[in-house]
Amino acid sequence: QPVYDIFLMRGDASSIDIRRKASIRQQTGLPWSDVSITLSTGDPLGQVDPTKLWPNQAQIGNNAGAKRLAAPAPSASLSREADMLLAEPVMEEAQTTAGPAIATDGVAISYVYPRPVSLTSGADSLVLSLDQLEFPVEETVRAVPRFDETAFLMVEFVNDTVEPILAGTATLFRDGVRLAESQIAYVAAGDDAEMAFGKMEGIRLDWRLLQNDTGDRGLVSRSDIREQSLEFTVKNLMTEAQSIQALYALPFSEQEDLDIRVRANPAPDERDFEKDRGIAAWNLMLEPGQEQTMRVDITLTWPLGQNLTWQP
Repeated sequence: QPVYDIFLMRGDASSIDIRRKASIRQQTGLPWSDVSITLSTGDPLGQVDPTKLWPNQAQIGNNAGAKRLAAPAPSASLSREADMLLAEPVMEEAQTTAGPAIATDGVAISYVYPRPVSLTSGADSLVLSLDQLEFPVEETVRAVPRFDETAFLMVEFVNDTVEPILAGTATLFRDGVRLAESQIAYVAAGDDAEMAFGKMEGIRLDWRLLQNDTGDRGLVSRSDIREQSLEFTVKNLMTEAQSIQALYALPFSEQEDLDIRVRANPAPDERDFEKDRGIAAWNLMLEPGQEQTMRVDITLTWPLGQNLTWQP
């Protein structure tokens, strides 16, 4: 199982130091005494061919039975990886001054550990230190006022190495202080990645529902209407100016009969943030002690007799 210690050092040129390790455990029933270890990203039980597609014919009719395509069952490799991620915390760590030799065959990457390893069958996991990677990062303070009371620090970086960063468990450190344990996702060579590095307690968030009315419209009722007004506030209580990205999920419709009108003041700087429908982003620069309030007015109209399904 891949495990990591990840250190974020903030400053004029912020960077993360990813210290890679491998947690190994054996249950062969035999003791390992001074054995040579080669770790590989290869997965002999993994999927090797693409999922087969079947014709997808649409039909209409009275009580037409719709054929449902069952989602493919998770592969053995995914199940095995999930089991590994739920394993007990490692208890022992083997240190070495020399990093592993790295080899690749174009399909998998192998790490040849530089010294013999001894491990008793069924014993606690042994952690082998591998190497470390360092990347420059871009920081973003991200706020979700609808659900959170504080903002969070996010960092982005590009894996400019020739090998992937495997999914695993990571212990996070920020400016030398241990934060918590987290899960990191697979990052392919050359791909970009985003990681969260804890709360920004000095960025306070507030959300208020001002109006939430439902009723008929018109002298002769022909439609239903729902009007909602809300405000959310981002406040900087830190000693330095902060650039903050506030996100809010605005309603959207893909039905002609459901009309949605949204008015935001100030208007968001981005819509459909990261290609997610309806997610709006406000890019704020707040001085110490400054706050910014965003007001959103929403009107939904739909035919009388139909039910609205929507979670504000």
